[in-house]
Amino acid sequence: TNNDNNLKTINNKMTNTKNENIYNDNNIISKFLYKKVKIFCLIITGPQYTTSRVKYQKETWLKRCNNYLYVSSLSNISLPSIGVDVVEGRDTLWEKIRFGLEYVYKYYFNKYDWFMLIDDDSYVFMENIRFFLLAQNPNKLLHYGFRMKELKSTNKEGYIQGGSGDVFNKKVLQKLINFGFKNDSICKKSTDNSGDVELGECLSNIGVRIGESRDFLSRLTFIPGPPDAFIGINDNSIFNSFKKLSYYTINRGIKSLSEYIISMHYVSGHNMYIIEYLLYQANVFGRQSSFNYNITRKKINDNYLKKMLLKKLNNNF
Repeated sequence: TNNDNNLKTINNKMTNTKNENIYNDNNIISKFLYKKVKIFCLIITGPQYTTSRVKYQKETWLKRCNNYLYVSSLSNISLPSIGVDVVEGRDTLWEKIRFGLEYVYKYYFNKYDWFMLIDDDSYVFMENIRFFLLAQNPNKLLHYGFRMKELKSTNKEGYIQGGSGDVFNKKVLQKLINFGFKNDSICKKSTDNSGDVELGECLSNIGVRIGESRDFLSRLTFIPGPPDAFIGINDNSIFNSFKKLSYYTINRGIKSLSEYIISMHYVSGHNMYIIEYLLYQANVFGRQSSFNYNITRKKINDNYLKKMLLKKLNNNF
């Protein structure tokens, strides 16, 4: 079929999405993490969001994934996206998620350590998620993200809010595909639930638990909404809705968010540009973290750098 041919073409061109030279030689830490913690990013989208969302992700944080792919209702080699034959809408998100994960497992399972499923209106701090995952056990059946309560079922585990990202290792993906997706009583083929709720049910049914992603002060790293809703001091409906549904007690304000934030949701393309500029182009004159200073002033090898990063992790997570 035409769709099958499109998928083969997309698969052949996927190496174009990788950017091995994203970090220059002066950026020792980020370059090390890029090599050591390989993450495949799978983003859920629709054709109507190509210019309003996808464009901005590709021009900002997405290029720092080790590789990436969009899932839509249409294949598009230029994104690249794979297409599943569904009507666009929230009711078919689960079908996109299943199709995308099965495709990634078939073609990319052996090439990457971790897989991140996320929305097309999210911004991810890739260096921080690699830093976090460096200390996580890649063989444990755990997934990470912003933990929500499930109010409509008996699933006491809760689920990961999909917008700010659901991150899991290849062992989880393997069990999901080979055990969960092959049994309709464990993982439904279609559902009235939202995609992230259904994925949470499915993972819970196969014994995958939710790992701790908050830092040592119980501050959030995965932010399920836009920065102003969580950082600002003013009362707002977005924060209040997540406060009600959050598995943990959460607070609003700068002090409630980790210094090593991993992701944000509901970020406009305009704000993605702003975040990108502030993080990667703007500088505060004379400011450098003590950790970066101590690393860059020494001649180090990868083993020493990993040891130092893990020590830093133990002090923050």
